[in-house]
Amino acid sequence: MLKIKENFYFKGICVFLALSIFNLGCQSSYNASDCTSLQFPIDISNTQEFRYNVGMMLDLSRTMQRIDNYTSIAEAYSVILKDDENSASLAATVTYEYEESIALGLSGYLDAKINTNVISSNLGLELKNLIVDMESFTNQDPTIASYLSYLEDKKNNVLLCSSDSQIYDGYLETVIAVIGHLYPVGSDLQNTKLENGTRGCNWWQAILCLSLSIVVFPIAFIIGGTTVEVLLFGAHNVKYNDNELGDDDKEGLAVLAAFISAIITSYNVYKWCCPEDEIPEQECFAPTGSVWYSLDCDEHRYVIFGPSNYSTTLWENSNTFPINTVTSIPELRFSVPTPGDLSTFTANVACIANENEIEIYPWTGEETISYNPLPVGLGWAYQPPSNAQLYQNYEVAVTHGSTSNLQLTWSVAPLGGAVTSTGSYSGTLKFFMTGTHVVKATLTDICTGDALMVSKSVNVN
Repeated sequence: MLKIKENFYFKGICVFLALSIFNLGCQSSYNASDCTSLQFPIDISNTQEFRYNVGMMLDLSRTMQRIDNYTSIAEAYSVILKDDENSASLAATVTYEYEESIALGLSGYLDAKINTNVISSNLGLELKNLIVDMESFTNQDPTIASYLSYLEDKKNNVLLCSSDSQIYDGYLETVIAVIGHLYPVGSDLQNTKLENGTRGCNWWQAILCLSLSIVVFPIAFIIGGTTVEVLLFGAHNVKYNDNELGDDDKEGLAVLAAFISAIITSYNVYKWCCPEDEIPEQECFAPTGSVWYSLDCDEHRYVIFGPSNYSTTLWENSNTFPINTVTSIPELRFSVPTPGDLSTFTANVACIANENEIEIYPWTGEETISYNPLPVGLGWAYQPPSNAQLYQNYEVAVTHGSTSNLQLTWSVAPLGGAVTSTGSYSGTLKFFMTGTHVVKATLTDICTGDALMVSKSVNVN
C-alpha cells in the first residue's frame, strides 16, 4: 500500500499548482503550428495489452525493488535491463529529469521543458490544466473506481496536434494502468472510499502524488530518444501468468520495462510520497510470475514476483543446490547439479496481510538451465562483403551466438567502422572511413575465458 508523508516537496507541488492557476489565464490560446516533434515512447494503441504489460512490469519492478532495495535508477536498470552503455545513458537522463522536477516543482518543470522546446506550449498548458483538475478531483475524496473513470473521460478530450495528443493520452493511460493495477478490480479498495489518515497516511494525497510524478517520465523518455529502442532484457528468463516471454516479447517490452521500473524506483528511492510500512498492512494476492538469470557460471538467481509484498518462502526443489531451504524473501540463489536437465522450483510463499493474517501461496516453476560449451568452430553465416561503400548498411552473422555463458562481440580495426548487434549472432555493419578494415567476431566462454574468432578483410571505397 502507498502512504504519503507531509513534507516539503508535496507542499511545494501544491504551491506550484496554485501559482499555475493564476498564470493559466495569461497563457495564449491553442496554436496549431506549435507541436512537440517527438511522440510518446510506447505504443498505447491497444489499451488492454498495454495495461496487461504495465501490470507485469509493475509486479516485476516492485518485487525486485523490495528485494534489492535499489538506491538509484541505474541500479534498477542493471537488473531489469541489459547492463550496458544504453541503459546507463537512459538512467542518467531519467534521473536528471526527475531531480529537476523535484527542484522546480511540476509547474516549473513543465515551463522549463517548454522554454527548451522539449514539449510544445500547447501540451505544457494542457498538462498544467490537467494537474490542477486532478488535484481538485481527488480533494473530493472519490472512490478509486470513479477516479479511474474520471481519467478515462479526460483522454481524447483536448485540442492538440497528433504527437501532443499522443503524449497527453499516453500519460493518462499510464496513470490508469498503474493505479488500476495497484488497486485491482475486485480488491477491497477498488470501490471503497479511502479514509484520510489511515495509519497516519492521507491516501488521496498518496495517489495524487504518484499520479503527478508519472508526468515526468514520458518527457524524460522523449529526451532519451532512440537510445531506448536497443535496450534488451539480456539473459533474463521471464514468465508471467503461466506465459513465457520469448526474445521478441522481451525486446518489445524493454522500453516499457525501463519506463515502469524508473517510475517505481524513483517513487521508492526519493520517498517524497509515503514509504511502505516495515510490515505493511496490505491486501494479499497470489504471485504472478518468476524470473531467473545467471549471476556467474554456476550461480543463478530465481525470483518469484507479484503484486504483493512477500516474505518467508519455503523451497522444495529438484536439480538445484540447495534443494530444500527457507529464505526470508521469494528469492533463491542456487547452482545446478546436472546442467541441461529439468530443474523444478516448488515453493510456499508467505504474504503478511496484517499483524493477524498471513496468506500462504503455493508456487511451481520449471526451468532447464544448461551450460553451453564452445562449438568446434566459428564461421560466417552472412559474411562481410569483400568491397564496401561508406555509410552503407551490411548485415553480418556468424554460425553461433550468445547464450547464458557464451558472449559474442564484434570489432572493426582499424577505427572507421562498427557493428551494431541485432541479435544473439547477427549485426549491422557500417563503415565511416575508407581503407582496408578487418571485421572480427569473437565468441567467448565467460566461464573458462576460452574464445573462438572469425574475421574478414574489407576494402572500403
